[in-house]
Amino acid sequence: MHRIEQFFIPQQLNELGYGALYNCTGLMELSIARTSPPLVGYYTLELIDKANCQLVVPTGCSSTYRNAPYWAEFSQIGERVFNALPAMDRTAAYLIATLKRESK
Repeated sequence: MHRIEQFFIPQQLNELGYGALYNCTGLMELSIARTSPPLVGYYTLELIDKANCQLVVPTGCSSTYRNAPYWAEFSQIGERVFNALPAMDRTAAYLIATLKRESK
């Protein structure tokens, strides 16, 4: 059994589908390179320990996430500059999230 402790969501991903990060109980850091909060499907963030998992967002965007549905549930919201990363298409991002969920 693998426990995912860190997960990165690229700037291009504008929605996290149903249950994408469901039951990622060991998640300690969730980094999102997107300046506006991605839309969240049902059960997507369910069972993440939002009191201990740090949400890391682009510099200057923490207040946006603090006021967004679902994302506001994270107690720790930090900021950082995200350097340009190779583009990840939506299918690849979905597969990563699905594989994480199934590896439990």
